[in-house]
Amino acid sequence: LAEWLGIDKENVRFINKWNGGTFGGFGVRTAPFWGQVAHIVKVTGRPVKAVLTKSEELDHILHKPETFSTFKVGLTRDGKIHALRYEFHMVAGQQETLPQHVAGEVSKNQRELYTARTPHWEQVSYAYKSNTPMAGCNRSCTQQEVKWAFENLADELAELAGLDPVEFRLRNVARPGDRL
Repeated sequence: LAEWLGIDKENVRFINKWNGGTFGGFGVRTAPFWGQVAHIVKVTGRPVKAVLTKSEELDHILHKPETFSTFKVGLTRDGKIHALRYEFHMVAGQQETLPQHVAGEVSKNQRELYTARTPHWEQVSYAYKSNTPMAGCNRSCTQQEVKWAFENLADELAELAGLDPVEFRLRNVARPGDRL
């Protein structure tokens, strides 16, 4: 907004209260009308409230990207993950690469789950440019997708190891004090 208005960012106060709809999918840079609202505030010197119809909101919201996860896993006889390779594939819309905040969250989420106690692991992420709507955070930046993939993997590995799914998780999940 400061850039649009040509002023210092210290002079911008942006209040966007939760209104029961977007949960993070409404990017300031992606919504062209925020600059217009800021301009009206600057000209009138008064607070301005922008209210969109549902149709307008859906036109400007960032969309969750399509994702696909693959794993290669080595288990020990007692059901501990010894080696893990995680590939994360994401349709990035019109962007060339994963946005930094998305890529960082993909990495953070998998480390929080099952890699802290895994001696050998790696993650490889791929982003595919497409003609789909712009991908972005909506409720989170890939948290649900990554966690869903890992939890499904944990269920499948527990079955292969002949363990109760909860017991399998207890053997493999990070614990307080583990180095991430």
